[in-house]
Amino acid sequence: MTTADQGPPPLPPRVRKHFEAFAGTWDCEIAFAPGAPFPPMKGLETNVVRCGGYVLTTDVEVSEPFPFSGHGAAAWDALKGKLTSTWADSSGAPMQFAEGDVTEDGLASTARGASPDMTNRRLVPIRQEHRLDGPEGRVFTTYAEGPDGKEMPIMTIRYRRRR
Repeated sequence: MTTADQGPPPLPPRVRKHFEAFAGTWDCEIAFAPGAPFPPMKGLETNVVRCGGYVLTTDVEVSEPFPFSGHGAAAWDALKGKLTSTWADSSGAPMQFAEGDVTEDGLASTARGASPDMTNRRLVPIRQEHRLDGPEGRVFTTYAEGPDGKEMPIMTIRYRRRR
């Protein structure tokens, strides 16, 4: 908790580095696990650091193979000492929430949450990994339990910074 005299709690340098590295405009290619009800997609993602560096907002627009849009926010929760995130999109699925942390070098993050399984109409536990892939790339992968009970990637997004 802060007071007017103290100001906000300090933002960990690794979080600032993470958000700043992910800021900007990115071309993205979205691939789903084999057998998923969605085809591969291409789109554009725009990320903006806000609120003194504590928040990174994300906007995604896809036009093919069908229109799709989404909005997310990742924020450093100083009370929990964790990275928290939300995601909502035009699929009609419930809003997603996740919590995790950023690596000490600020180049990657891992979070756990729940994602809607629209086929079976339930929430399933997920793990998300987001990492830089060189100075101009990023990779985001979501994992969930597969048919054999083992964790498997269900979606991977590859990004290239737009110049």
